[in-house]
Amino acid sequence: MAEDLAGLLPSILVSSTEPKAVQTAAVISDHLGLELSTWDGLREHRRSGEFLARADFHSSIESFFKIPSKVVFGSESCEELGLRIESEVEAALSHDSEKNAILVTHGTAMTSFVMRHWEVKPFELWKSLELPAYLAFTVPAFDIVGARGLDTTLFAKTLPEPGP
Repeated sequence: MAEDLAGLLPSILVSSTEPKAVQTAAVISDHLGLELSTWDGLREHRRSGEFLARADFHSSIESFFKIPSKVVFGSESCEELGLRIESEVEAALSHDSEKNAILVTHGTAMTSFVMRHWEVKPFELWKSLELPAYLAFTVPAFDIVGARGLDTTLFAKTLPEPGP
């Protein structure tokens, strides 16, 4: 995956502070020779540490995506999570809008962000994610220029940029 990402000529690498994301980002950092920064805003969906059976967890995640404006699982709605990740994308790109950034986050966070810019079947997309996965896109057009570890056939089309 790091070889694929090298072809995108990234100059910024930021990761969630959660250990699994930092470990993934460290491999990318070592391979690409990029400095790694961690940002708490890239963390996963805020939910309790309570263990749920697989079927119950999947049902909760499916509800999370079906009713994006409501807090149905954890303490953050899908829309709130998508906005949080979007603000982190904007912050990474604000360092230099001419350069490419890599942001390492989590499946629910990535899917919530994707829902803001592409017409997708979010639960199916979330279930399709492999570890690791990436999605590369242009800004502000949100044209997909690379992907690995996710089913891009679930992307119907690019949506117009969301309003304020």
